[in-house]
Amino acid sequence: MRTETRLNSGGANVASLGTGVLASSPATSGDVLPYRRTFMVAETMIALAGAGGAVQLWDGRMAPPLSDIEPIGLNSWRLPALWLTATVAVPAAVAAVAAARHHPKTPELVIAAGGLLLLEVTSQIPFVGPSPLQGIFGAIAVGTGLLGCRARRSGAWRP
Repeated sequence: MRTETRLNSGGANVASLGTGVLASSPATSGDVLPYRRTFMVAETMIALAGAGGAVQLWDGRMAPPLSDIEPIGLNSWRLPALWLTATVAVPAAVAAVAAARHHPKTPELVIAAGGLLLLEVTSQIPFVGPSPLQGIFGAIAVGTGLLGCRARRSGAWRP
C-alpha cells in the first residue's frame, strides 16, 4: 500500500492511502490570535491574586494597620476589599474568559484590566506607602496593557 502526503489548497495535509480513500487533518499553524495564551494565563493569575488579596483584606488577615485608612474615615478594610475586587479581580477574570473564548474584544478588555490594575496599585501608595509588590504588579499592568495594544493593532482579533 502506497501513502502520499501533500497539501491541498486550504493548507490541510491530505494523505492518499493508495486505496482511493483520503484522510485529512487540519494544518496546524498554532494560535492565530496574538498573545491569547499569555492573556489567559496572566489575567487568570491577576484575578486570583486580586481575589486572594480581597479576602485577606475582608477578614483582616495580613491587612495593613487600620491607622493607614482611618484618616479617610474608614474603620475596616472591607471597602478597600470591595474596591480591590472591582478594580482587579473582576476585570482580570473577564479578560481571561474573553481570551479563552476567542472574543474579538479581548485586547480592549486586557488593556482596560491593565489600566484598572495600575490605578489600584497607584491608589495604594498614599495610604500604605510604596512596596515592591506594587512595583511588580505595576510592571505586570503595563506589560499586559502593552501586549493588549500590540494584539489590537495586529488586527487578528477583529471578527
